[in-house]
Order: sequence, then C-alpha cells, then structure tokens
Amino acid sequence: MSTNTLSLNQATNKSFATSKKALLLKALPAMLINTIAPFVVYNIASSHMSTVNALLLASGAPLIMSVVELIRKRHIDVMALLIVLGFVLSAAAAFLFNSPTLLLLQSTIVSALFGLIFLASLLLSRPLLFYVIRSMTCHTDQQRIANFNADWEFAQARFFYRAMTGFWGCLMIAHLGIQIVLVLTLPVASVLAIGSILNLVIILCGAGWSMYYTRKNRFILQQLKQQRDQGL
Repeated sequence: MSTNTLSLNQATNKSFATSKKALLLKALPAMLINTIAPFVVYNIASSHMSTVNALLLASGAPLIMSVVELIRKRHIDVMALLIVLGFVLSAAAAFLFNSPTLLLLQSTIVSALFGLIFLASLLLSRPLLFYVIRSMTCHTDQQRIANFNADWEFAQARFFYRAMTGFWGCLMIAHLGIQIVLVLTLPVASVLAIGSILNLVIILCGAGWSMYYTRKNRFILQQLKQQRDQGL
C-alpha cells in the first residue's frame, strides 16, 4: 500500500473523529436549550394564559433556533425546515381542535418522520446515513468522496451503514411511542419536564452507541482497505 493511500486513510479517520466531536460540541448548546427552555417558559406562562398558548410559547425556543439556522446557513436545511413545518402544522391543529396533546407531540412526530425516512432508505441501494456520514467526513473533497464510495464494495461496510441507519430509524420512532405514553398519562408540566430530559438522554445514548459501533467496525474496515490497496 502506498504512503499516499495510508496518509489519506489516516486523514479520513482523523477527520471522522474530529467531525463527530465537533458535531456533539456544536449540538450541545441546542440540546440544553431545547431541554430546559420549554419547561421554564411553560411554567411561567401557564399562569397567565391557556394551556395551548403556553405550550405554543414554550415551543418558541426550538423554533427560533431552527429559523436562525435557516437564515445563517442561507440555504434550505431539511431538519430545520421540518421543525418549522411541524410547528406550524401542529399549532394550526392545536388551535383548531384546542388540543395540547398535538403540541406536546410535535417534536417527536418530526423525529419519527425522519425515522421513517431512514428506515425507508434501507430499501434503496445505499441507506440515507451513508450519505450523511460521507458529507460529514468528506465535505466537497472529490478524492475523499471517491475513496469513501469505494468502501461500499465491502460487505462489512454495507452492513455497518445499514445497521446504523436502522438503529437511528427505530430509535426515533420508539421515542414517539414513549412520548405518546407520557402525554396520555401525565400532566402537561410533567410531560415537558420528563419529555425534555428523555429527549436529551435518547440523543446522548444514541450518539454513544454510534461512536462505540463505529470504533468497533473501523479497525475491521481499515484492514479490508489495506488488503485491497496492497492488491492494486
């Protein structure tokens, strides 16, 4: 295997590790705001307005962050767009039916929608998470993209990306199921408190499992790449 190929593989691995850390650090403030803000805002607002209006106000923090991201990036971010769309639709339905339940479920409904998209992508030639990880690690570097695409020839790589996609798809749908149980059995304030913490726990546990599974498979994939490159 050539020195250039080895350096490229090492750079790609380093870039992947850096991307994961950067992604977590970047997402941490948003996760904390989304966890704490709705509960605090609702408890302050609920004594001055109806439950539906208080919940709408409590949903403002994630909505504002999504709108800011759309403006800052100056291009359509699918995740942020779905959050905004989900808020608008659930707000309209909540006002129409005067139902706090729809507002309490709005964020997890958006997550579950993504989960369904992830699971549906398993029917395609390559699952959605393959493209997500490629974008994170390769950016617009055509050589890295070509090397990343070449890894699809390995059965281990194909199983890895399908397993990761299936895991996140099921996790997001399961989150909606748990949230529905909370909404149907607990008061609104308790749902906001427990649901926000649950959301953070699910994200952190999912990210932790993903990093563990990535480390577990990276060495095997690296050996397969070396064998392939030595045969060239």
